[in-house]
Amino acid sequence: MKKLDSINWEFKEDDTRYLTHSIHRYSSKFIPQIAATLIENLSKKNDVVLDCFCGSGTTLVEANLLKRKSYGIDLNPIACLISKVKITYIPEKLLKSEITQFLSSTKKDLENKSKFKKIQINQKDKIRKELTRWYFPENFRDLKIIKNNIEKIENKEISDLMTVSFSEIVRRCSKAASSYPNLMIDKEKKPISSIIKIFENQMNANVKNVIEFSKDFDSKYKPEIIEGDSRKMANFENEIFDLVICHPPYVAAVPYAEFLRLSLMWLGYDPKYYDSVLIGGKRSRKDVYDKFMISMKDVIIEIKRVLKKGKTCALIIGNPQVHGEVIKLNETLTKLIEEVGMKKTYDIKRERINMRKGRIKDEFIITFTK
Repeated sequence: MKKLDSINWEFKEDDTRYLTHSIHRYSSKFIPQIAATLIENLSKKNDVVLDCFCGSGTTLVEANLLKRKSYGIDLNPIACLISKVKITYIPEKLLKSEITQFLSSTKKDLENKSKFKKIQINQKDKIRKELTRWYFPENFRDLKIIKNNIEKIENKEISDLMTVSFSEIVRRCSKAASSYPNLMIDKEKKPISSIIKIFENQMNANVKNVIEFSKDFDSKYKPEIIEGDSRKMANFENEIFDLVICHPPYVAAVPYAEFLRLSLMWLGYDPKYYDSVLIGGKRSRKDVYDKFMISMKDVIIEIKRVLKKGKTCALIIGNPQVHGEVIKLNETLTKLIEEVGMKKTYDIKRERINMRKGRIKDEFIITFTK
């Protein structure tokens, strides 16, 4: 624990997008250097690490590189899919062969659009009906052809990689304004002439990252991802983890379901449902903070249950504005964790140097020992 005092947590000059960390934009994720530093200093080789809000899988990638077994849990199915792709080994020869074949056949289908003119949307399917209004008809048709071809791929790992690449472009290829987390129609948008080119470029970038990660991947420490609720971690027995990393939503600072709304709809999920069940969802509600704290107490109780005695939980948190008022989550969550029965052992504030946007300029790294 003493080593943490000598660390410069800003990591101003560090590359935060190496290996698979650059795959798929995911709002408010913490940088890999924080995860790596916490894992390296608060656990040892062969230990078992839990990230109870795994998001896009930052902790899981770093745990594998540092030879720790890790588990990630998240309610968001898109987050789980991104995480899975980031930590999956795929043989380079197989990967390149499948990609080449896929792009060749898909380009032929796109050139022969006449047989796809009558792509129908079931009027009873409210999700898909809602989806079409965000696209110019010709762009929707091209995206639909690409997605249909992805669904034909038999290799699950490669299919998932292509699905994540597809998810990365669906907002870029829509009528939505790109500068807001919430979806808004941009009236200045024009139809895109070559969606397959955008997809191909995104796929090639992701393939390169997966190949690089695969060189360092250690199958002995393959992470496991659970699509589930950290308030009820029934998958785990008592006292099995050597380190828990907890990077929860900053109450309602990021509208995760809204930001990923198009991706959720393309994959057949209802964004309204996930906005209702994700911690920090329905952020316009007056009681969003109260509901957040009730949920976080349940999470913290579960963390204490699954954490071994004498081991550490690391909390990474920022202080958001909720309905115009700054909420000091570093203080309220510290108090809550201490009430549950864990002792604060380290507390430092860092500037969020690498964040593109957002009002939260600082975040806190706080550790607690059971």
